[in-house]
Amino acid sequence: MNSSRAHSGARPKPFELIEPLARLGPSLRYVFVGCVNTFVGLSVIFFCLGWVAMPSIAANASGYAVGLFVSFLLNRRFTFRSKVPIASGVGRFLIVMLLAYCVNVLVVLAATAWLGLGDYLAQIPAIASYLIVGFLGNSLFVFKEGECEAR
Repeated sequence: MNSSRAHSGARPKPFELIEPLARLGPSLRYVFVGCVNTFVGLSVIFFCLGWVAMPSIAANASGYAVGLFVSFLLNRRFTFRSKVPIASGVGRFLIVMLLAYCVNVLVVLAATAWLGLGDYLAQIPAIASYLIVGFLGNSLFVFKEGECEAR
């Protein structure tokens, strides 16, 4: 951050706070956005459960929906620096994330049935598959390089 700004009392812009992360490659920025998205989604779930007294499934769906929205916006702006229009990008993003989730579930089932991994351990390759499918789908289909700023 600019030292003169720090001493002047001017507030930094939101993306200036994470400027060091912006220098990372898209794959690491994607993981960072996933962590932010997970935190936001869980916060919404806990808020809906604790403050709104929403049923568990409704709270989970609310948290997941908000998390997906945050993920789309952050991946569009921060991870891939895309100029793809929101209206056309959201549909493609949801398709990719649904595909990533389906692969995740298949990996959990395969890891438990064929590899004999327990329910907890099976989540490790499942999460890895979700990240890989999501990243590749988003970079190749949703936020294609022709519609992005220089990375």
